Amino acid sequence: MAVVRVTPEEGWGYPETHDLFQSGGRIRSIKIWRHMMKKSLSPRPLSIKVLAIEHFISVPATILLLVLFKDAGVIFGVTIHGWVTVLFTLCYAGLALYLGFGLWKLQERARKIAIWYWVYALVNIWLYTFNPATQIEVTKVVRGVLGTPSTGQLDTSPLRTLPNAIGVTITSILSIWFLIKRKSAFIQKNG
Repeated sequence: MAVVRVTPEEGWGYPETHDLFQSGGRIRSIKIWRHMMKKSLSPRPLSIKVLAIEHFISVPATILLLVLFKDAGVIFGVTIHGWVTVLFTLCYAGLALYLGFGLWKLQERARKIAIWYWVYALVNIWLYTFNPATQIEVTKVVRGVLGTPSTGQLDTSPLRTLPNAIGVTITSILSIWFLIKRKSAFIQKNG
């Protein structure tokens, strides 16, 4: 294996002197590889792409839930009904669409709003999990839509909704973490 020293003056465009290792007919350099890895082909990190796509997917899902379960929604553990549910759900779908486009375009404002969106999701699911009255109302609406008879006592224990709460918690924490960790990828607008 031969070692060749290459300096920045030799025109390779790399900011520092590095060693090239020639092995098996290929020239390899750890520093060049690291430099190339920093300059990704896409400025959009994979985690942010996934979050943007999740928001795009949630728009039709939210509209579908509105069509099916327009009689009840949950805001901070409180059940809402009627036109308030429709208005809230449409605003929620609009926000998801804005966040999808904003995250895809790496807009700083969308990143900040997305962090608050996931904080809301986290707080909302835990308030719902420990509010038996809200669980009873939502369960009655779901049973009515699905045509399931409402017989006997409804299970309102937090353990019934705990798996859902844990799933939302993990998703929210990971989303917030990626949005904070990948802050440098977002476009800062001055003014």
